[in-house]
Amino acid sequence: MPTRGKEAAHFVENFHQRELEVDEQLVKVKELQQHWKDKVTELQQEADKIAAEILKKKDEEIDIDYVRTLVASAMKQQSKCVHFA
Repeated sequence: MPTRGKEAAHFVENFHQRELEVDEQLVKVKELQQHWKDKVTELQQEADKIAAEILKKKDEEIDIDYVRTLVASAMKQQSKCVHFA
């Protein structure tokens, strides 16, 4: 009978250890989720900034190379974000 008690105690101890590990991982997941939400927000703000810059130039002749540079930069940042999300 003591063997079953030891097995039960061992099972409970392992269960609690795994439960703690899961809780720690959930905290990390939530931190990463917030980190990437912030990154997406930054990218959206950058896209808005680029759009505003382009619209400011609407009365001027728009330099297509400048627009290409802005779009390439935005796409590069977005691909980095998507890659890590």
